[in-house]
Amino acid sequence: MSIVDSKTIDKIYEIPKGDYRNMRKNIREKFASYLKEKGKPEKFPWNSLTKIEQDYFICYQIYDSMMKNYIDHSKKDRIDNNIKEYLSNSLLKADELIKGRNETVSNIYEEYCKATDSESKKKKGYEQLCKDLQAYDKLIPLPSYESYAENPLRAYDYVCEHYYQPISNRADNEPVYDRDLDAPQVNSEPVFMIPPDTPPMDDTPPATQPSVPPDVISVIRRIILQVLEEAIDLKINYELINECLSSLSDGTFDEIDISPFDTFPDIPKDSEDSEKIDIDKYQMWKMQYSKKLEYMNMHQSLTPFYSVDYYKLEGLLEKARVKARVTKRNK
Repeated sequence: MSIVDSKTIDKIYEIPKGDYRNMRKNIREKFASYLKEKGKPEKFPWNSLTKIEQDYFICYQIYDSMMKNYIDHSKKDRIDNNIKEYLSNSLLKADELIKGRNETVSNIYEEYCKATDSESKKKKGYEQLCKDLQAYDKLIPLPSYESYAENPLRAYDYVCEHYYQPISNRADNEPVYDRDLDAPQVNSEPVFMIPPDTPPMDDTPPATQPSVPPDVISVIRRIILQVLEEAIDLKINYELINECLSSLSDGTFDEIDISPFDTFPDIPKDSEDSEKIDIDKYQMWKMQYSKKLEYMNMHQSLTPFYSVDYYKLEGLLEKARVKARVTKRNK
């Protein structure tokens, strides 16, 4: 395994074949400094860096040194275009993810209707509420239409109740959170965290469950998986699941200081602030945030974690439908 991705570096900076010992040594030294800057061990392997970290090193960390010491100045525009082309897919994907998330966050503050509105307007409001809540976080339980119609809340209010103040613990006449006054200010961004198993928050004792030894549960899980693998060719990507959960909980994205209730900021245009922004760092920040969104979406949708044979699945469902119709006729 090479210390860094020399092939990509040579391609982007148009390094011809030959002996470039000084350049390679300089890149290794830059890489060592980069690892120290990121708080990683001295011999941290290149392939263990995230794609964002690798791209940043190749395109920004070594750029000045490469252009000053090893690249003819006449090639600068071409090298810059190579870097833009190399990053285009990553930045484009980041922009799309962030734009979608920004819209989702903005939508949770919408007031769909009032308790005094017509039934049809409240039903439309409820449908939109459910869509916005699901888009924001599929793990948030949807309220019943009856409770919503009686007291139409914003999606934001349900989000706050779910993460910070369970509905069961709120007094009947207690107001919901006001964004500017009551919303908790937390740095841990609970929306993005993998919640640990915790006991119920109310005083209701949990239902008594039969005692099952852990080794029996393990066998049961294996049986279920084996049946699904044989019936519909279920394949689970354990490596991706572990990568996703680890990244969302091990501090990988701690540097991204964006509240789950705020949109990702745009670069201010035509103002004094725009001159103070480091574009390279801003792009790096954007790419990190988009990766975080990607992992969040994976964790909520689950679909990237597995694959099935949908033809087999449809065949099983059709057999079940036929059996249900036959049973109904025989009754």
